Amino acid sequence: MVWLLKHHENPDVEIHGKESLNFQITMLGYAVVAALLGMASCGIGWFLMIPLVAAWVVFTVIASVKASNGERYQYPLTLRLIT
Repeated sequence: MVWLLKHHENPDVEIHGKESLNFQITMLGYAVVAALLGMASCGIGWFLMIPLVAAWVVFTVIASVKASNGERYQYPLTLRLIT
């Protein structure tokens, strides 16, 4: 939401917002794949969700701290869909 409202005013908001949005979209895709694998494997694939959610939270916190310190952060394993 902040990115939509403020990305024209501050270049840092645009950079961090695009990076975050790309990460969130990518992680959502990974979660859908993990869920489909979970359904296809009679529930065994659901265990992929545990490290996925942990990574989602950890990388979001790291990026938040870096952004608050004025540093740029690129999320790992992220597809750059919005440029």
